[in-house]
Amino acid sequence: MTRWCTASFLLAVALLAVSELVARICFTQSLTGRFEYGYHPTAGFRENGDGTVNLLRVGGRKFMPQTFRRQRPPGLCRVMVIGNSVPYGPGRLEDSCACLVADQLRARGVPSEGLNLAIVGHGARRNQIVLRQALHYEPSFVVLQVDPSTQFSDEIDFQRREEFRGWHPKH
Repeated sequence: MTRWCTASFLLAVALLAVSELVARICFTQSLTGRFEYGYHPTAGFRENGDGTVNLLRVGGRKFMPQTFRRQRPPGLCRVMVIGNSVPYGPGRLEDSCACLVADQLRARGVPSEGLNLAIVGHGARRNQIVLRQALHYEPSFVVLQVDPSTQFSDEIDFQRREEFRGWHPKH
């Protein structure tokens, strides 16, 4: 009986170790900032070697997938919209506030691009973190939408993030 338990225990530990290695090697990108709940400063922003930036759905940030040049091209008006579900829009990038503003500017002869950095459920605290990162990408102007409807979920996620920062067996 003892020998069977020891062999089973060792097999279970080995399987867990292999699973951990596979997760760390194969799923590193998707686990980055997972327990930050949108409070990691660069979560969702991936800067590429070719000078482009991808907005991704990762680490508590669920950006609409978009790609843009890190440095704003000369003469281009770069509009960045940050906020919660209101400026995020109905789910299609083309229908979002950022794209509609850029379309209006282009209709008036102003070369422009609209970047939607709004995220459903983000309140003022997380929007401030996104704003700080967005300023690295040379916006011409930023539309920052803030309302009190998401402050409660923002605070809950902040407390959850702080709880996960320490080691505890329940995590």
